[in-house]
Amino acid sequence: MKEESIQLANIQIVSQVKDWQEAVTLGIQRLILHGDVKEQYLKAVIDNVKHFGTSFIVSPYVILPHARPEQGAIRNAVSIVLAQKPFYFDEQKVPVKLLLILAPTDSRSHLQMLQKLAYIVSDNQTVKQVMECTTPEALYDIFLQYEAKV
Repeated sequence: MKEESIQLANIQIVSQVKDWQEAVTLGIQRLILHGDVKEQYLKAVIDNVKHFGTSFIVSPYVILPHARPEQGAIRNAVSIVLAQKPFYFDEQKVPVKLLLILAPTDSRSHLQMLQKLAYIVSDNQTVKQVMECTTPEALYDIFLQYEAKV
């Protein structure tokens, strides 16, 4: 995750969302606003999550929804949405608080972004720190610290 893929402007902390679709929409709207993805990327991600379901959940409370590069990614980017109150994924009632929405421009970038984000969310202490963040700046700092390690 180089600085060009994660930007402070693409990090949001919200008190709550009604469901995963609202959370995905919030995150992708930031990517659209900053020219990271085309508008069709939102539909592609929602369709993928509907199709693949819980396979996007990478650890407790964390989901990494994304679409293929050709489905509207303009430049490598990550949008982060942290909900202070968990919402539930589908009928399975899987609680989610953190969305890391990927927008890779090619397969290589896709794998690199997944690997680096997986490294971050595989550390339970870091995930706990992330979940306790109250400002986008604090969340951004955690990701920058990991960038230096990877």
